[in-house]
Amino acid sequence: MADSILKKARARRDAALQEAHIWEEFIRRYEELKATPAPAAPPLFAMPDIEASLQAAVRERENKRLDGRTPPPDSELAKTIAVVDAVLDERGQPVLLHELYDEVTRRGLAISGKSPRANLGARLSNAGKYVSLDKKTGWWFKDRPCPAGASDTSESEVEPKDKDAKEADNGELFDAPWGNAA
Repeated sequence: MADSILKKARARRDAALQEAHIWEEFIRRYEELKATPAPAAPPLFAMPDIEASLQAAVRERENKRLDGRTPPPDSELAKTIAVVDAVLDERGQPVLLHELYDEVTRRGLAISGKSPRANLGARLSNAGKYVSLDKKTGWWFKDRPCPAGASDTSESEVEPKDKDAKEADNGELFDAPWGNAA
């Protein structure tokens, strides 16, 4: 009987030593993990940063313009840029769109379409080299400061309306004259 009691005591001691060893290993690994920073896990339901994506879209759209690039020399845009550069350099101040249109067509640049003047404005905008200061001031180089006094234009220099707009502005609404008809 003494042998069986001693056998049970040794078995419990061995089990306790094995459990102590397991606990020692657990503590060692826990302290090891505690010392190393855990990588940040991405959130389960991450919302994309809408502001950043909008800004990226704007940058992409601006990069599509010709800033820093040159169009092929035989393209209509390259011809337009060459003529408009010459006109703006000669005048030394912003030029209204209708004056610019008159001058570039006088110099032989053909601008086609239903609204050639509007097409010229679109070409200038797409070139990325010019900026429309306002309708009373006109177009100027994007990378150059506006000359002093260039924005002091008179009311008579405001761009005239297209021919169709002039005909429609005859004082009549649905073929009836403005004012009281007696």
